[in-house]
Parts: sequence; structure tokens; C-alpha cells
Amino acid sequence: MPALSSTLVALIVFGGFGLVIAVLVVVGLVAAYRFSQNNAAAWRELAARTGLTAQRYGVDGNYRDHPVSLSYYGNRGRSYLHLVITVKNPRGIFFELSRQYEGALDSKLQAGLHGPDVRIGDDELDGRFIIESRPESFAQHLFNSLDLRQKILQARQGFRIELEEGRLSFVLQAIVTDPDELVAILNLMSDIAQAVDTFPG
Repeated sequence: MPALSSTLVALIVFGGFGLVIAVLVVVGLVAAYRFSQNNAAAWRELAARTGLTAQRYGVDGNYRDHPVSLSYYGNRGRSYLHLVITVKNPRGIFFELSRQYEGALDSKLQAGLHGPDVRIGDDELDGRFIIESRPESFAQHLFNSLDLRQKILQARQGFRIELEEGRLSFVLQAIVTDPDELVAILNLMSDIAQAVDTFPG
């Protein structure tokens, strides 16, 4: 009898545990389905407003005279919004804008992680971002636009922008389902692509 009782207890305990696992799996599947539906709705709305083509995991096409692709990718359990705009960049401009590190990372360590930090004379931008630019004159050319400065300051923080060869990219660790925010990001990056086109060198 003791052996039978132990067996029954084990079945009840592990059966309950299995039920909990099953419930968690169902909840996860429902959340994933809702997430997918919300993303799909955002992609459709964005496509309707910009003339891009909605795909299963993003949008692509031509916007303001440049090929663009906007989607998500995952890395170590985190999701990143990823926008890529193809530009010509015949002058070989390199540009990167990323957040200033806080806390223990001092200016010397930041300099080791990045190239020289270009100062553009805007206290808020210079205080919040590390700006790399080769040539440095491109950064000055880019930030001559007060409208572009405001778009960068108003964007959700934590993003990184990089221009290398013919690839202009925007990466943000976030899920963005608001079409207005997606359009704002697309217009910000298209402004930068246009600045690449018009840079006199």
C-alpha cells in the first residue's frame, strides 16, 4: 500500500505539473498569435500609407527614391526593428550615431569602443549621442537641418544608425506596432539617405 500511495502522489504531482506546462504553452501560443496579428496589421497600415509592399515579416519596396526593407530579427531572445535603405554613396562616407554610454563607462573607454566623437555644436545631441563620421564634414552637412535634429531627438531612444558603403541601417531593440512611429522612422532615415545623395564631398 505505501508503494501504491507513493505512486498515486507522484502521478498527481507530475500530472499537475504537466497541466501547468500545457497551460503555459497555450498562453505562449496565444500571445505569439496576437503579436503576429498586431505586427501584420502594422505592416499593412504602413504599406498603405507609404506605397511599400507588406510581407509576412515586414515591408519592402521603394520609398522616396530609395530601395528599403523594414523587418524584425531576433538575437539571444531579444527582438530588433531593422530598417535598411540602399544608397549609392560614391564618396565612401562612413557614419554612425549611437547613444552615449552612462555609468561606469568613461570617455576613454567610449573612445576605445568607437572612433572619434564628432561634436556638432548642439548640446542636446552632443550630450545624448556618439557621432562618428568620415569625413567629419558629412556630420556637419547632415545636422545643418534643424528638422532632422528634431526628428532624431524625438525618436524612441536606444537606436543605432550606421552608414557603410551602400547600406544605411537603423536598429532598435523594440517591437514597434504604431504605424505613426514606423512612418516617422522611415522618414528620418530617408532624410539621411537624401543627405548622402546631396553631400558635396
